[in-house]
Amino acid sequence: SRDQEQSIIYGSIDNGKTINSSEKFGKVLQSSSKKLHLKEHSVVGGDGTEHSLVTSYDCKGIIGNDGRHYLIDLFRSFAPDVFALGVPLKNYRGEEEDEIKPMFPCLETAHKLATLRAELIEAFACYRYVLFTQNMSAKFIKAKGERETKLKEIEESKEERKETKDNESDNDSGCSVESPVAHSPKTFTESDAKEILEEIKSSGTARQFGSVTDTEFDMRYNPDIYTNIGSNDNEDDIKHDRQIVQEMAMFLSDSVIVKFVYELKTMTQRPLDAIHLSDLMHGRGINMRYLGGITKALEDNQEKNHNYAVCLSAVITRAAKQAFKKYIIDIPSQQLGAAVAHFLNCYHGTLERQKTASGENSPPSTTQNKKKKNKKEKSTDCDSALIPLL
Repeated sequence: SRDQEQSIIYGSIDNGKTINSSEKFGKVLQSSSKKLHLKEHSVVGGDGTEHSLVTSYDCKGIIGNDGRHYLIDLFRSFAPDVFALGVPLKNYRGEEEDEIKPMFPCLETAHKLATLRAELIEAFACYRYVLFTQNMSAKFIKAKGERETKLKEIEESKEERKETKDNESDNDSGCSVESPVAHSPKTFTESDAKEILEEIKSSGTARQFGSVTDTEFDMRYNPDIYTNIGSNDNEDDIKHDRQIVQEMAMFLSDSVIVKFVYELKTMTQRPLDAIHLSDLMHGRGINMRYLGGITKALEDNQEKNHNYAVCLSAVITRAAKQAFKKYIIDIPSQQLGAAVAHFLNCYHGTLERQKTASGENSPPSTTQNKKKKNKKEKSTDCDSALIPLL
């Protein structure tokens, strides 16, 4: 409605044709955007106007009747999954390998709304922060050693000059003259440490590990980096945003999932059922669309591994759910009960069909059912029984 359109003061309600922005709303989002690692970025609407947003342009900001700020439609708040989007992977670090191959990719999705989980984004930020601190420590130790060596060389040169001067004065006067004030050598001080840290920060170390600034670590991502919305950001910022999102997906594939598969193979983790398996995967930031690759990795020891049976059962159940959605959509409402029963019979067991005189498969007639009613009550047909998958 028109009233609803006028109430939107932040974001877009028409898929990016018209974008609204509010400086006051942006200030409210500053604290939450830092916790969610959202980066403030530039977007261009269909009318050509440029706006600075913290969230995705699909998110809508409104001010309620109570005067509070509300944000709705948060489906694109997290980083996009480049594997599910089918985005070609690029080597942004300039290494020798031109083609990047993830160990556990996933199939491309049709809806283009696949995102990474919040648990993975937080784990990636912590991982990069650890690498950043380790790199800073290594550079500080190296610079400190060089500074101490330089100070030591300066002190040694001073001592040599002093001894030479004393020897010359002894030869001239014929007696030794001691210095009344003892010389204190210059050592590494706190001011030297602060100077070294400032030099390391100014070298842009933080940005190499995903930070949006050069002086401190603040890892953030652009939620609109792989959307069709326009942007006026420079090429370096766009390249940096795409690199961060791709490295998040590679961290999921080559680090988090690899470790989880190892835990399943070594029975360190033993999911009881599909629900427990889903909780374990989500706790590590792994989306369920990667379950197929995880199950395939467990095929080597499937006979001895309980975890393979749980994963395979979850895969089959989820595949059956997708098939059921396509199957039930064209069923008339009066036949819905019979259709559901038929699907469940096909899913849990097998149905034996009899042959007619012509040799074609057809369901048994009513007369044949009455004649064989007593026999069916006494006998047990194993093929028509409900057989659980696992």
